[in-house]
Amino acid sequence: MKKTALVLGLGNVLYGDEGLGVHLIRHLKLAYRFSGSLELIDGGALGFELAGLIARYEQVFILDAIAGDPGAVYCFSPADLPPGSGSKLSSHEWEVMEVLWALGLTGELPEVVFFAVGVEPRGSHGTSLGVGVSPPVRAGMRRLVRALVAELDRAGYAPTPTGAKAPLDFAIEELIPGEERCTKPV
Repeated sequence: MKKTALVLGLGNVLYGDEGLGVHLIRHLKLAYRFSGSLELIDGGALGFELAGLIARYEQVFILDAIAGDPGAVYCFSPADLPPGSGSKLSSHEWEVMEVLWALGLTGELPEVVFFAVGVEPRGSHGTSLGVGVSPPVRAGMRRLVRALVAELDRAGYAPTPTGAKAPLDFAIEELIPGEERCTKPV
């Protein structure tokens, strides 16, 4: 029997902005409690090893970096992307789109929604070796959390702020109408 839902943060914190998915999971675990069977997991840069994990859920929300305008927030499903558009952006062993493609071949692909923040391509400031995230990406991460929390609330997971000091220092009360929106990558 499949578990209900997973929020999966991806990235390598040693590559600066590229580690944003891992930072977001840490933030969400400290800042919120969720009702229902929602799990939050740091998937790091595990690559294909994530296939078995992803296949155990009915719905997966993936938090990751994507090549794009630094700090821009993107929300999309794999079907929204043109075939072959999974660029080699990250330091993941396998790109997550390849993992999802493989799960689709075996009939184990759950419903997947990406919440991503644009970063500069590898080798530039955004994904060069170093810990921490750049100011534009940090601002994008805050907008991403707003969008994700709004989506999880609509899905019935009732995000409740814990009041704990969290890395991104804001809570659901700070939601500004319309700021939870994000775009699809082009």
